[in-house]
Amino acid sequence: MPLGFHAHNNLSLALANASAAIEAGAEYIDTSICGMGKGAGNLHLSMLVAYLERIGVSHGFDLVKVIELSAVTANSIPHNNMPSPLMDIILGTYNFPYDVSQRVADTLERFQLTSEYRAIEVMHQQDKVARLAPRAALSNIFSDLSQSVKGVAL
Repeated sequence: MPLGFHAHNNLSLALANASAAIEAGAEYIDTSICGMGKGAGNLHLSMLVAYLERIGVSHGFDLVKVIELSAVTANSIPHNNMPSPLMDIILGTYNFPYDVSQRVADTLERFQLTSEYRAIEVMHQQDKVARLAPRAALSNIFSDLSQSVKGVAL
């Protein structure tokens, strides 16, 4: 029988408790848009998606679309209990500092994007490629070297 988990955000611990539930084998985690729920609210969907992305768990959600949905929802509700600004969630997911506004603006313009959240995702992808490129270059060099010494008596 699959196990699930439902957390209220008392003391802002919904994500921490959901993380523990995932580690303990929970297959289903209840969330809500903007953490809307009775009392302290529930686990914020975008926070769970961001967490799963950060730890490398496949989840099938588009983080940017979830955050944009949260932004639309939050803007339509005068008093909501969002536990964290949406920009904090995506900056934290991709490990960006808060002073990236110029890079975000440049990325928006360069790729003709309209969403700051999508721009940050693109920046994250660019950084991943930049980190992997030196490894790929070294791998090619070593591969070429190994090909050139084959058949040579050492």
